[in-house]
Amino acid sequence: MAKKPLTVFMAAVLAASLIFFTGCGGEEPENGSDVNNTNNTNSAVSEEELNLIGGSLSFVREENRLEYLLDRYENIHIVTQFTDGAEDQSVCFLFDGQPAWASVEYSETSRRVLSGWLGPLYFYCEPGKVSGELDMEMYKSQESDSLDYMISSYISEDAQVEKVEDLEPYLRVTAVNGDQKDPEARRDVYILDKGTLRLVEVFYMNENGVSVGGHSIEPGWDENGLISNFLTAWEETRTVTFVYDKLLSNGKTSTETVDVDVPATWEVLPRYPEETYCYMNRNLTKPYVYPGDGTEDYTVYVTNTAG
Repeated sequence: MAKKPLTVFMAAVLAASLIFFTGCGGEEPENGSDVNNTNNTNSAVSEEELNLIGGSLSFVREENRLEYLLDRYENIHIVTQFTDGAEDQSVCFLFDGQPAWASVEYSETSRRVLSGWLGPLYFYCEPGKVSGELDMEMYKSQESDSLDYMISSYISEDAQVEKVEDLEPYLRVTAVNGDQKDPEARRDVYILDKGTLRLVEVFYMNENGVSVGGHSIEPGWDENGLISNFLTAWEETRTVTFVYDKLLSNGKTSTETVDVDVPATWEVLPRYPEETYCYMNRNLTKPYVYPGDGTEDYTVYVTNTAG
């Protein structure tokens, strides 16, 4: 069966990505430069680079929209390290022509997808099973750009550029959040690819110039096909129909029917803003039970009143 276009939902992703951490989980640039060592600075900074000073990074944010990045790279790997050494990893990629996101575990001993968003469908993996919740408001609104600024959001919209250093082939840009004359104002350090202005690493600094959080971004990462293999589940789908009988405040009932194609081995239920109950029959007498894997279509009856 053909897949229906899915849209992108980002609230949970952005909330997680803006948490402050200690350290930045990225490798050194390929030329071996230490991007935190200003002694590596090449004094031949171009006039164009100097023009950044005192300005905002709004145009750099635009260059790091996923719409542009995923047009050049098949996927983008994001790494963040916590104070205790634990590591968060995630991947951005295209699904049905729209940006998607997945949290992954990728190490020498374990390589697996944990959870993520495919349009308005949030999924999470359990041993031997993938479950999902379809955000019905997002599905119906067909919003398509809410993930577009995920990586751009790592770049402060209001910070003013204070210093630009040439670490060929990178630029090390220091931006201040607040009054540049205030020594306690937070300063962020961005490592940009000099040719494309792609964000390579970001360090959030405290008043003592010590990194208190950050991210590293690596394009074209998924050489072993972790994401592409995971998405093979969509090669065989079935249609799940959600029939929602909603009791209104005036005592009347409105009925809404939505068909959605999902992998034949995934259990997917709807998520509405209000509390709902799921059943297997129209009379709402048979509580919902997952019918099992397979290609046979089925219907889930939903109501906002307990049966």
